[in-house]
Amino acid sequence: MSVWTRDARIPVRRTGPLHAARAIMTPESVLSLGQQALQLALLLAAPLLLASLAIGLLVGVFQAATQINEMTLSFIPKVLAMAATLMLMGPWMLQMLTEFTRRLIEGIPGALH
Repeated sequence: MSVWTRDARIPVRRTGPLHAARAIMTPESVLSLGQQALQLALLLAAPLLLASLAIGLLVGVFQAATQINEMTLSFIPKVLAMAATLMLMGPWMLQMLTEFTRRLIEGIPGALH
């Protein structure tokens, strides 16, 4: 009988007379962990990329309106926007990364059986 654990999403096989729960690493669970890692990476990168995109677009419109063709003009606003985004979203990003890492580490003993 195979059931899913709540946190780690690793299949658990109940065996023996006492039905002791034992997690197993299957190709599906490895792919699931990889998918979760990629989703987390996209989620963590999204605020920084969106801030950079917005500032780049605003600076591009400004450069087009004023006909200033300076390539380095967008660098300082992008750096400031990225710093502000990290200050605002940093705690959330760190919490998400810490929670994923904690779940991953807690699932190691069950995967070694």
